[in-house]
Amino acid sequence: MALNAPDAYGPFWISATLVFCLASCSNIASWLDHTGDPTLWSYDFSRVATAMTIVGLYLLGLPVVLWGVGKYWAVPLPLSFLICLYGYSLTVFLPVMFICTAPADAVDWVAMLISMAWSCYFLLINVWGYAAEYLSKEKLLPFLSFIGYVSFDLGLCSSYYSILGLRICCG
Repeated sequence: MALNAPDAYGPFWISATLVFCLASCSNIASWLDHTGDPTLWSYDFSRVATAMTIVGLYLLGLPVVLWGVGKYWAVPLPLSFLICLYGYSLTVFLPVMFICTAPADAVDWVAMLISMAWSCYFLLINVWGYAAEYLSKEKLLPFLSFIGYVSFDLGLCSSYYSILGLRICCG
């Protein structure tokens, strides 16, 4: 990834597509849970706002927090680079949202864990080389662990736990 000239278009379109996929696939999963009976089910438009909040927190909130941690530890990571990096790390979640419409919870868990691991690997591999220039080995492990922990934590929360009473991935 280009550290000095990050691309903003890719992360914007990836996150916009992910918001649509999260809301749509969540409603599809909900419809499948109600066996397609229109008297028991109706489209829930609030899932779009919830998906937008979750993706926005991941796309903007985590890079700002990481940028602040980098400032504290004197790692000059540009905020635009981090936003770009986190935006591209969302790509792996696009096909997984369609897999999560399956009624089998085990399939959902496996798909989400694999995608979270791949996304976290992408983040760590891109930050590692740059952060290693500025941090000692004693500080590098906690810095990278923070990235991994927060990425996995938000991924689990946004995928399977109820947020404002809505389940995002599994309807």
